[in-house]
Amino acid sequence: MRRRVPAQVRPADTLPMGLKTSEEYDSWAVLKAEIEDAIKPYSTPGAKKPPYPVSQLVVMATACSLESEITESSILRWILKTFPFYSEEALAAYVTASQNRGYGAGAYGRVEQVVPGITEALGCYDIPLRILTNPTTSQPTYSAPVSPARSYLCDLLEPKRKGAFPFFELPPELRNTVYEMLLLFDDRGFTVSNGPGKVSLRLPCREIDYKTQVNSSPGPARLELFDAPPLTKILAIVRTCKQIYAEAMPYFYRDNRFNFRTATCFATTLPRLPSSRVQYLSSLHLTISTAYEIRTEFSSALNELTNVKALKRLELELGETDNGLLNMRAFERKRMGVERSRPFANFGQIPCLPLLALVASKAEELILSGEGDCPKLRKYLEDEVARLKRVEAETVKEVEAEAASGKRKRASSSKVSEEPKKRTKRQEAMAANAKAKA
Repeated sequence: MRRRVPAQVRPADTLPMGLKTSEEYDSWAVLKAEIEDAIKPYSTPGAKKPPYPVSQLVVMATACSLESEITESSILRWILKTFPFYSEEALAAYVTASQNRGYGAGAYGRVEQVVPGITEALGCYDIPLRILTNPTTSQPTYSAPVSPARSYLCDLLEPKRKGAFPFFELPPELRNTVYEMLLLFDDRGFTVSNGPGKVSLRLPCREIDYKTQVNSSPGPARLELFDAPPLTKILAIVRTCKQIYAEAMPYFYRDNRFNFRTATCFATTLPRLPSSRVQYLSSLHLTISTAYEIRTEFSSALNELTNVKALKRLELELGETDNGLLNMRAFERKRMGVERSRPFANFGQIPCLPLLALVASKAEELILSGEGDCPKLRKYLEDEVARLKRVEAETVKEVEAEAASGKRKRASSSKVSEEPKKRTKRQEAMAANAKAKA
């Protein structure tokens, strides 16, 4: 049961600048009281280290502040003031720094050493913080809305549940809703990058607002990318059992957008995905900046996309010029698997472009963008896509016509077989004798 806040502690209707408004004060005060009750065993002198991850400590500090926006320094001060364990660690670090290098000098005196991981926690995508930066100050400020903060701290604030939830007893519609809540992310999609031995995903950050003047309203949000949780964490639910895997896996690859910033990244990342997952891709953004990025592996990756079941949207961002593609240098043509001494005469001779047009013809929506001066390449792709779609439509008509004619033939043959066979003279004589005896 939630703890209620006495009415007499409610502030006046007009709060000072920077404090929470009176409308949101009640829900904030209830959340603050619940957090204080939960952390009470670890806020007394001599208490041991609190068992909370740093990200939860950050959300607690932001949620418990009366001010609507606080800085990283204020978050650190709240942690040191609330938990004696960290304040003692900070004092020990300060004493060590003062003895070794003088008061406040050196890395030993930094509070980040006492609360390790706080900078990374502030940049975590999952944490429910709103970031506000001001050109007049060097530090961004953070705020945590009450409802997202409560959801993030539910393990701390709610009692532990016992037993197992009968998930498969839910109707399919409710299970699908759960999958959407777990596996669908920002509409702007994942930005895919590859590193040594791994593929990392980045997501547009939660809103970052910029103030143009002190005490002014927030300006337009700027796109910044944060590291997404690892795939093992995002797709944790599909590792439960085969049925959940079959039901949930398509949601992640079908309903999210994937942005490949370079052709090299696309060529090295897509082959790592099993074909059972590639077939669900439906929204892709592919950037081709230079001819140098196009290699043999790029064509192999495009071959994988030909097996996609329902490609809804394909955006090609072209950064190369027409002459840059046609007049490739010899070593660039060799990297594409072409032993050719002369430049290409047309785009159809470049091995990957017919494949790219084939993939584009399977998309319901094709968008050609980019700053590259390549009107001939754009026209080639548009014409080739239109031609392939016409060929596919004609093929479908022919298949339908053959199927319809096959049905007619089967129907006519069945009618012929149903006609009674004529009796022989012997059969007619035997039937007449049997009738006479009767």
